[in-house]
Order: sequence, then structure tokens, then C-alpha cells
Amino acid sequence: MMSLLYRALTHRPDKQLLKQFKPPAVPGVHGGKTQLIDPSHYHRYCDMTHWQQGDRLHPCYLQMLSLPLQMRCLAHPRSPFPLFGLVHRKNEIIQQSGIRLSKPVTLRTGFSAITPHRRGWDILMYTTATQQERECYRAEATYLVRVKAPHVGDSVEPSAPRHEPPFKPSAQAHENAEEAEAAERWQNIASFSAPADAGRRYARISEDANPIHLSAFTAKLFGFPKAIAHGMWTLAMAVSYAETDKADHSTDISCEFKRPLFLPGNADLKISRGGGITDFLLENTANGEPLIKGAVISGETGSVKN
Repeated sequence: MMSLLYRALTHRPDKQLLKQFKPPAVPGVHGGKTQLIDPSHYHRYCDMTHWQQGDRLHPCYLQMLSLPLQMRCLAHPRSPFPLFGLVHRKNEIIQQSGIRLSKPVTLRTGFSAITPHRRGWDILMYTTATQQERECYRAEATYLVRVKAPHVGDSVEPSAPRHEPPFKPSAQAHENAEEAEAAERWQNIASFSAPADAGRRYARISEDANPIHLSAFTAKLFGFPKAIAHGMWTLAMAVSYAETDKADHSTDISCEFKRPLFLPGNADLKISRGGGITDFLLENTANGEPLIKGAVISGETGSVKN
């Protein structure tokens, strides 16, 4: 973990490439490793994410294991991107049934695309996992690097003209009715606390020692008033409570990270189920602000013997 932190601190990205009109070329940098899942490490992860161990591997675990590989790609000399200051915006995860804890897993990760964002560039990084010559896992994480490029700000929507009302009364009434209907379909199913040391504890498991997660002092060095919880930890917590069936089946997860959860803090989870899809919304207990919004799709039940 300390070696990755050192590489992050000493990496010197090419900022000029990030300030051009065209997106920087996708670095041809990839990383991989083959390993057995350490039962004690997985137990610690499940304990911290409130996942009751069953036949199914936690859908966020392999993505967490790939993080050191992602960091090595970002810290590669051919990578023009900084490691610190990246904003984790989205995550897509597809986990197949039948992953066996007793068999080695081969992880591969790398850059898949660079796309413009109104505040800079979105970096898309893929992760795949193969077990017994079968791809059993695929994920894509989207990170925003904020930079003053020529396109930044172009997609900001203009405000409504002052001489026209922003909406008609009938339209507003319709919107209010839709919001009330939407509110009724959400169910509060769980609340959890994120203690002040949650960032340090998760860092020891994930090897993500980003200073913004470790303490208020180190977070302030990067412009945050307090330390913030790891996004993948809050997502894993949401999935643990939203997915009550721990039998083995395929799982698709899609989410957007809206705001950080400052430490210490508390969060409330709301869900809405229908048609095999569980929509979820994680909110800050203190002010009701959305932290993560996403959906989980559960597939057919399989059989696993570990």
C-alpha cells in the first residue's frame, strides 16, 4: 500500500495533454494478476460491508481487488492523468454466477476510453476477472479529471429567460404529482453509520490510501473539510442491504456517485423493487442529500460449491 502511495505522490502527469481540445490518446497500459481469494481477507471485507457470507461473492469485492492494478495503470509513465484529485463518478459491474472461492481468479484492468466532460475528461477503466478459462466478472469505473480544457463549460445549460416563467402552473402541478408518486414507491430499508476511522479501516483492506479518506488533517490538504468515505465502500454497503438473497446468481450493478459522505457520518438506504430490478438511493441522514443512486439486476440462481 505504501509503495502505491509513493508512486501516486511522485507521478508527474502531462498536464499539457489534458488542456488540448482533443481528448488525450487512450494509454495502452494494462495490468493483471492471478490470485486465490484469501478467506481471512474476504471475511474482513464482508464484516466491514455488512455482507452475510453465502454462496455468492460480494459483487463489489473483485472490483476492490482490482484497485491496486488501476492505480499502477494511472501511475504509469505513459499515463497523463493524476492519481490524486480524480472524482469517482460512475461504476458498472456485471458478476456471473458460479464464481468459486477455492479457485484462482485472474484479474485484468486498463484504460478503455477517454471522453469529454463539462468539467474536464472522463477516464473509463475496465476490469475483468477470469476463472477456469471463463470470464466471470466485468466492470467499468468512470473517473473525472478536472482540468481547464477548451471544451470545459460548453455543455452547461443556459438559464431560462427572465421574461418567461421557467414552467407553467399546470406543468408544475404535474411535476409535483410525479414526485409524490415517486416518493411513495421508495422504501427506507436500512441506516448505517460511517465512523471517523472508516476510511483508514477500508484503506487497509483495499490498499486505497488516498489521503482524502484517512483523516481530517490529510483531507484538508486536498480541499476537503473532513475525511470522506470511500465510494466503493458506501456502494458495497448499499448493495449488501439491497441484496438480501445471498444465494448464487448473476448480478448487474449500475450506479452514479452524487456526493461524498463525510466522516463521521450516517446514511439511509431507500429501495424500489420491480421486474427483477432493485433501484436504490443512498442519502445523507443529516441533510437528505443523495450520495449514490443506482440499480441492481439479479439473474438466475446458480449453484456453487466452495
